[in-house]
Amino acid sequence: MAEQYRVKQLVKTAKHIRTIDTASLSPERKKLLWAGIKQLEPDLAEMLQLDIDLKQIKTSMQASLHFSQADFDRFTKAGRLIIGETV
Repeated sequence: MAEQYRVKQLVKTAKHIRTIDTASLSPERKKLLWAGIKQLEPDLAEMLQLDIDLKQIKTSMQASLHFSQADFDRFTKAGRLIIGETV
């Protein structure tokens, strides 16, 4: 007779971080986001604008940029201050 073992299963869950898909944003929101990125993270803005490899990957994989909700809020808040809109 085969031995039977009791196995205790542990399930770990990861905290879900809400992300914002930039492809789904209106042109006005994209404008606010971009203004905030340029203000708060100029190196990131430069990379997103100039990196040819990144553009090729995005195109070939039909990918879009995703930002965490916190970063999206931070960038759009800065964008509103720069542009002067209250969207």
